[in-house]
Amino acid sequence: MSAPIIRLSMLTQEEMYVLIEKLRDIHAGLYDYAPTLTHEDLLYFLNVEYNRVGADTHITPREIIRDFVELVNILYQNPQKSVAQILGSNSFEMAKGGLTDEEIHSDFVEFEL
Repeated sequence: MSAPIIRLSMLTQEEMYVLIEKLRDIHAGLYDYAPTLTHEDLLYFLNVEYNRVGADTHITPREIIRDFVELVNILYQNPQKSVAQILGSNSFEMAKGGLTDEEIHSDFVEFEL
């Protein structure tokens, strides 16, 4: 309670761009590879982040950094994928493990909607 308080303003979108650009370079340096994310990829990521539902009032730099590091990790593990393929995908596949749809649905018969 007796410590000084420093009021900080929110980072602008331009400042967030510079931040994720530096994070991209740090990640590439840490894992010893040449960064493959382009200027357009970074802009696409920020566009997706800032256009999420509720982003105008509830998005923080911490959330953007977390999402960006997750994206860069996924791209590092899946170099054949693009940013648009990862962020633009609305379909999710469930690993069935060789089960048919009937076998999967039979596990949930007891549940009611």
